[in-house]
Amino acid sequence: MKFEEIIKGLSEHKIQLLEVQLVEMNVKFGTDYDLTKIKDHLAIQLSNGSRIIDKYRGEALLEMRMVVEDSECPLEVVIKYVGQCRTVSELTEDELKIFLEYQSIPLLWPYIRQAVSDTMTKMSIPPILLPTIDVLETLKNRYSSDSNLMGD
Repeated sequence: MKFEEIIKGLSEHKIQLLEVQLVEMNVKFGTDYDLTKIKDHLAIQLSNGSRIIDKYRGEALLEMRMVVEDSECPLEVVIKYVGQCRTVSELTEDELKIFLEYQSIPLLWPYIRQAVSDTMTKMSIPPILLPTIDVLETLKNRYSSDSNLMGD
């Protein structure tokens, strides 16, 4: 299936995000760190996937791992969200799986951004404002790599 067909198909389906759940949050950091180094050495890795429940329901999964790559400023944050989704029209299992995988990033990324910002603030670390995502570019990259980092 070509990228353009996938995008067209995504816009034709009426799938709604019903519920979002934080299923994992793990933060590790050193107590003696230079706050100015956090943003300069930040690396982010995203993993996404999906789980089909039935013809009308599924879960979109998104995990973010953020690390500061500096031995003087150790910080690691892992956050995983699951979004429960439902469609009003029957889809094949493959169609629903593809939709949930492609939509996991635009649906769940705002929740991860908020969790990171809130958590850093509560830890007395200057908030880390993660970038917004260009959804179409992300989908193109995801489609071209065709890799599912969560192993689902």
